[in-house]
Amino acid sequence: MNDARKPGVAFWSTVVVLLALCYPASFGPICWITSRTGGNSVLPVAYRPFTAMIPISDEPSLLLGLHGGTVFQYLKGLISAYATLGAKPGWAWRCSADWEPVEATYEFKRTTDWTWEWCDSSK
Repeated sequence: MNDARKPGVAFWSTVVVLLALCYPASFGPICWITSRTGGNSVLPVAYRPFTAMIPISDEPSLLLGLHGGTVFQYLKGLISAYATLGAKPGWAWRCSADWEPVEATYEFKRTTDWTWEWCDSSK
């Protein structure tokens, strides 16, 4: 192959930029598709950079009562709006963690890591 036909720096730079733009742009359509096919456990892994940037409150809900339990936090804002734009009604990004009461206090401690999931939250 002669030098005139070899892909150069401009070509490969364009490829990298296009791939970098396709990844975040694909977030919404992939969410929409998986909401209609029953969900996908790979989605939280594939979009881990998105969920890693989302702040999670490490304060347990007052709804835990005195027995502990699972706390759910739902994604809000632009990312959530984009993910649910074409999704099946009721589908949302949420994270959850289990909490239990600390002995002899009215405080709680988290016993599991926060876990993100794309799921039918209406169930």
